[in-house]
Amino acid sequence: MIHGTSILASAAYCETLGALNGVNFSMLFPIKVVCLLSPSEEQRTMAREVLLKLGEERGLVDICQVAAPSYLDRSHE
Repeated sequence: MIHGTSILASAAYCETLGALNGVNFSMLFPIKVVCLLSPSEEQRTMAREVLLKLGEERGLVDICQVAAPSYLDRSHE
Protein backbone atom coordinates (compact mmCIF):
# COMPACT_ATOMS: atom_id res chain seq x y z
CA MET A 1 0.00 0.00 0.00
CA ILE A 2 2.80 2.41 0.90
CA HIS A 3 4.67 1.78 -2.35
CA GLY A 4 1.47 2.23 -4.36
CA THR A 5 0.77 5.50 -2.59
CA SER A 6 4.31 6.69 -3.29
CA ILE A 7 4.06 5.79 -6.99
CA LEU A 8 0.73 7.55 -7.40
CA ALA A 9 1.96 10.62 -5.48
CA SER A 10 5.00 10.78 -7.74
CA ALA A 11 2.80 10.60 -10.84
CA ALA A 12 0.53 13.33 -9.45
CA TYR A 13 3.53 15.57 -8.72
CA CYS A 14 4.94 15.06 -12.21
CA GLU A 15 1.55 15.94 -13.68
CA THR A 16 1.60 19.31 -11.90
CA LEU A 17 4.78 20.18 -13.78
CA GLY A 18 2.84 20.45 -17.04
CA ALA A 19 2.39 18.52 -20.25
CA LEU A 20 6.03 18.64 -21.37
CA ASN A 21 7.42 17.87 -17.92
CA GLY A 22 4.69 15.49 -16.80
CA VAL A 23 4.92 11.81 -15.98
CA ASN A 24 7.81 10.38 -17.91
CA PHE A 25 8.19 7.09 -19.70
CA SER A 26 9.97 5.41 -16.78
CA MET A 27 6.84 5.85 -14.63
CA LEU A 28 4.72 3.60 -16.85
CA PHE A 29 5.91 0.29 -15.43
CA PRO A 30 5.46 1.21 -11.74
CA ILE A 31 1.98 2.57 -12.47
CA LYS A 32 1.10 -0.65 -14.29
CA VAL A 33 2.33 -2.65 -11.29
CA VAL A 34 -0.02 -0.68 -9.04
CA CYS A 35 -2.86 -1.42 -11.50
CA LEU A 36 -2.17 -5.13 -11.30
CA LEU A 37 -0.97 -5.81 -7.78
CA SER A 38 -2.16 -3.20 -5.32
CA PRO A 39 -4.34 -4.72 -2.60
CA SER A 40 -6.38 -1.50 -2.70
CA GLU A 41 -9.17 -1.24 -5.27
CA GLU A 42 -8.94 2.55 -4.91
CA GLN A 43 -5.24 2.52 -5.83
CA ARG A 44 -5.84 0.19 -8.78
CA THR A 45 -8.59 2.49 -10.06
CA MET A 46 -6.47 5.60 -9.63
CA ALA A 47 -3.54 3.97 -11.42
CA ARG A 48 -5.77 2.92 -14.34
CA GLU A 49 -7.04 6.50 -14.62
CA VAL A 50 -3.48 7.86 -14.61
CA LEU A 51 -2.45 5.44 -17.37
CA LEU A 52 -5.48 6.21 -19.53
CA LYS A 53 -4.96 9.95 -19.14
CA LEU A 54 -1.24 9.66 -19.77
CA GLY A 55 -1.84 7.57 -22.87
CA GLU A 56 -4.24 10.10 -24.34
CA GLU A 57 -2.27 13.23 -23.45
CA ARG A 58 1.21 12.00 -24.34
CA GLY A 59 0.39 9.86 -27.37
CA LEU A 60 1.27 6.68 -25.52
CA VAL A 61 -2.07 4.92 -25.82
CA ASP A 62 -0.61 1.67 -27.14
CA ILE A 63 2.02 1.28 -24.45
CA CYS A 64 -0.35 2.44 -21.70
CA GLN A 65 -3.04 -0.05 -22.66
CA VAL A 66 -0.82 -3.02 -23.41
CA ALA A 67 0.49 -5.16 -20.58
CA ALA A 68 0.77 -8.86 -19.91
CA PRO A 69 -1.77 -9.37 -18.46
CA SER A 70 -3.55 -6.20 -19.49
CA TYR A 71 -4.24 -3.89 -16.60
CA LEU A 72 -7.81 -3.56 -17.87
CA ASP A 73 -8.29 -7.33 -17.73
CA ARG A 74 -9.21 -8.23 -14.16
CA SER A 75 -9.48 -11.99 -14.84
CA HIS A 76 -6.23 -12.65 -12.96
CA GLU A 77 -7.77 -11.60 -9.63
